[in-house]
Amino acid sequence: MQDYYKILGVARDASNSEIQEAYQAKLDYYRTQYQGDEREMKEKLREVSGAYNMVGDYCERIKYDKVLERMERFEQARKQPAEAAEEPKSGFNMLWVLIGLVGLALAAAISGFISLW
Repeated sequence: MQDYYKILGVARDASNSEIQEAYQAKLDYYRTQYQGDEREMKEKLREVSGAYNMVGDYCERIKYDKVLERMERFEQARKQPAEAAEEPKSGFNMLWVLIGLVGLALAAAISGFISLW
């Protein structure tokens, strides 16, 4: 998924007026100063217009921000799967250690009780 804020060159917490100014500046740049071929310029203009349509509209921006947030959380979880998998395993191992210690204590108590007979 494209980062529309990056395409427009604004921060995620930019105001609507900042977004509109950045959009106008990008349009002016691609229409007047861009040195690439015409097909590439049209593609860039389409990209900038699409970005503005998404983050320039309040309702679309809210939806887009939610999707970005979910994607960032997914990426974080994907980068740290080993750490997340180790926690339950280490807790599980601690449970077995405790069960083993209780078992040893019971065995010692039973053997002490039997030796009294």
